[in-house]
Amino acid sequence: MPSILEEPPEVKLVHDFVNTLDLRTFRYRGHSRGGGDVLSEPAGFEAWLGERGLGQSRVVEADLVLARATRASLRASITGEGTDPGTSRLVGVRLAAGEPPRLVPVEAGIAGALGKIVVASAVVAQQGLWPRLKQCPAEDCGWIFYDRTKPGRGRWCDPALCGNRMKTRAYRARRATTG
Repeated sequence: MPSILEEPPEVKLVHDFVNTLDLRTFRYRGHSRGGGDVLSEPAGFEAWLGERGLGQSRVVEADLVLARATRASLRASITGEGTDPGTSRLVGVRLAAGEPPRLVPVEAGIAGALGKIVVASAVVAQQGLWPRLKQCPAEDCGWIFYDRTKPGRGRWCDPALCGNRMKTRAYRARRATTG
């Protein structure tokens, strides 16, 4: 099993997929951060899949609907917010003589690529790393991050960025009420 401080490839895949919805709306050093949805148009999702070696299939609107539903379920599983995560029809159990049972995508194409992401999420959970996927609590962030801290108590996607911004806001609010 990899070190907790390293982001295993399965975690990276799930992490990247759930962050195809970027909820960040803050500015930092004059630059806007985030805001956007890779799954808003076929070309964006095709490029995302290609960059991760998950296929070169042509994406149609029905694929985007399935991808958004899969992402929403995974995000809800991580954050505890939103709709109850559903069951996936993207994966099945492969039973073969002389081999242990394993999860596999049941289709090819875009559904197969999404099945690989769901299988990766099951691997992450099986490795005990699922609780290390967290949502940044900054109200203008919402980024899903992998907590690399040894005790698993990391709170911010980036302590130097969101952690510092939120702590500074809290400090200023306290000073304003006392001052």
